[in-house]
Amino acid sequence: MINFWKKQKQNILILGLPLIGLGIVFFLIIPQKRSIEYRVNEIQKMIVRHEDKIKKISEIDRMRQQYELIEKSEKDIGIIFSSDKVVEVIEKIEKMAEETGNKISIEINEIEKDEKKSTDNKKQNNILQPAVENYITMKIKIEGSFRNLVEFVNKVEKFDYYADIFSLQTTIEKPTSVNYSGSYINPFVGGVAVPKEKEVEKLINEQGERIIYSTLNILFYMN
Repeated sequence: MINFWKKQKQNILILGLPLIGLGIVFFLIIPQKRSIEYRVNEIQKMIVRHEDKIKKISEIDRMRQQYELIEKSEKDIGIIFSSDKVVEVIEKIEKMAEETGNKISIEINEIEKDEKKSTDNKKQNNILQPAVENYITMKIKIEGSFRNLVEFVNKVEKFDYYADIFSLQTTIEKPTSVNYSGSYINPFVGGVAVPKEKEVEKLINEQGERIIYSTLNILFYMN
């Protein structure tokens, strides 16, 4: 037996060391690796769940803010077109025009839903009218440069109340009626006074910008 061990010692060691190595890999390293992978996956799941919770909390907070905004807006819409509020809105619009360097004139048309209208009229009006019971429209005529107009429209879009600009027309020329109050004498005809037609005006403001003339139709909603 001793002689066999001495003779086969080297071969046994050569074959045994790989087997011991495989045993260590299968029984120690692989289970340990699986355990680490399992823990990593669990940690990743916890991170995902935590992110989902944060996302849901942020969504709830956003929904709460939207609800508060809607609730506040509904109150504003409900009282916006009382007589004093109409005056307040007009004053704010006039102030915005002044701040943006525009001259304006305002026409107001308050419209309320008429329950006595025929079905055909309702269907026809619904094409142009919003799905609310009451609303008013304002026609605002503006005189100013294109830059002034853009600044005014930006302020309207950031207005305190809901306002939709549903039409906008602009022109760079201001046509005027024929003026017969002044006349000139044509030297080739004689001393006959001929009425002089006043030409279409093209105005430039102090900043050297061309004046344009715009008409905005703005719709204000009310409950």
